[in-house]
Order: sequence, then C-alpha cells, then structure tokens
Amino acid sequence: MIVALAILSLVGAARANTVSFVFEDGAETPVVGGTYTGTEDVQILSAFDDENNGGRPNFGVGTNNSPPNASLTRPLLRFNDLDVLAGLLVTAATLELTVSTVQKGSQSDIEDNTVDAFQVFDTDWVEGINEYVNGDHGGLEDRGVTWNRKNQTNHDPLEGPMWNEPGLEEGTERGTTVLGTFSYLKDDLPHQEFFGTRIYSADGVKFQLPFNADGINVIQSWIDGAPIGGFYLKAQNDVVPAGGLNYYSREGGVLGNRPRLILDVVPEPSTGLLLLGLGLGFGLNRPRRRN
Repeated sequence: MIVALAILSLVGAARANTVSFVFEDGAETPVVGGTYTGTEDVQILSAFDDENNGGRPNFGVGTNNSPPNASLTRPLLRFNDLDVLAGLLVTAATLELTVSTVQKGSQSDIEDNTVDAFQVFDTDWVEGINEYVNGDHGGLEDRGVTWNRKNQTNHDPLEGPMWNEPGLEEGTERGTTVLGTFSYLKDDLPHQEFFGTRIYSADGVKFQLPFNADGINVIQSWIDGAPIGGFYLKAQNDVVPAGGLNYYSREGGVLGNRPRLILDVVPEPSTGLLLLGLGLGFGLNRPRRRN
C-alpha cells in the first residue's frame, strides 16, 4: 500500500511539473534561447507536379477546384531543432493551423472533411522558395520539393531525386499509420448566403490536430535525436470537387497565425528515485524479526 502511494506521489509530482512549449516560426521560444526559426513547410500540387510551391504565405489541404488546373493539395511540414527538449517526455502534442481562406474554386461549395497526419520518413525533401505556380515549371526559384520530386535541382531538363510514389500516395517514404486528425464541417465555418451562393469568411479560424499515442511517440523520437522527416497532411476526401482549406504557412505575415507545434512535457522519471522507492518497498515488506 505504501509503495503504491509512493508511486502515485511520483506520478502526481511529474504531472504537476508539466510545462508547455510552443514552436512557431518567428516566436520567442525561451527553450531555444531566442526566436524559433526551425519550421519548414510546403504544399505539393498534382496539377503542377513539377513545380515547387514552398514560398507561399498560405497552403491548402484537400483540393483546389479552379479549372482547368483542379489539383490535389497536400502539405509537408517539419519542425526542426526539437532536440532542445532532450531529457523531457512528451505527454501531449498538438498541431495548430489557422485558416486563411476556404478553397472551393468554381464549385458552389466544399464538402465536410477530415484531415489525417502521417510521418514522412525521408528527410531529404527541400522546402524551396517558389511562391507561384504557372504551368511552365517556374524560373530559377522553382527548385525544391514537388509532387514528383523530393528535391528538384533543375527544371530544364527536369532533374533531382524522385519520390517513389508521386504525391507520396503510398510507398516507403511516408508512414501509413495515422498520427492524428482534425475534422471540419462546412456549416460550422463562418459564412453568408448570397442568392444561393455561400461566401465563406473563415480567416483566422483555428483548427487543432491532437496527436494520438503513435504521433506522440514519433515526436518523442525526434526529441531524442532521430532524423526529422516531418508530417504529411492528407484529406480523407481529396478528390475534386471536395474542396478544402487554406491555412497560413510559416511565411504568413501575422505571428500567431503560423503553424504551431504545442508540446506538453515532463521531466524524465529519476532512476534513482524509482530505485529508492523500490528499495523502500522491499524494506517495508521484509518479515519482522521475532523476539
């Protein structure tokens, strides 16, 4: 009984020492000793499969329905330098995204949807800085990750290592285990109706993707020093004309609206304290000497 109480006391103490850290590009983060600048993010587009789009102030997840270039849109997102939390254990983790616009293109509306997060195994993808896609493979800035390549190093001719599966549809370069999800209902997004047409005004709406136990384990491995491939976001219904959401990227202008990784951590249990507790327990359970 006393041993159980001692263990519960240690667990309670750990919970009492829970600290939250927020990793957002441009934000002051004391644990890194100043401003955090470790985020990399990009969207890859099926309709512009040889163009980089890493420099945009916002990215989409779902589909972009604007003809003639209706496109699947899938973001990649990486938070580097998490090893500054080495020695701490993650108890909860959340990815927060801030909506900029709803992407319904020429369609009359979007559909309800759920977004899943997966682990990217490959660490060689390069964010790139190209802001606009135009169907002609861009210019000298059009280098970095694309739908087809993890790092496009030249575009005339096209060069650079390919993904095993375009768009990371499947393959060995990203996981298939869902690390966390968030869902949205179109009727819950701020909107108005004008003559039968729905106009959304969702700028600033925040969605939080809580990571499950698998997601927490992945993040913990990065804290412990494993190479960071990042996250891959994919809508469960990402076929045209499902539509989707645009959210602010790390290049988004307003601090507080950029992607945020929120981690609750506690100190690792002290081996010494645990051994002391066990030793105390063994001592209490010794048979008493008979007089």
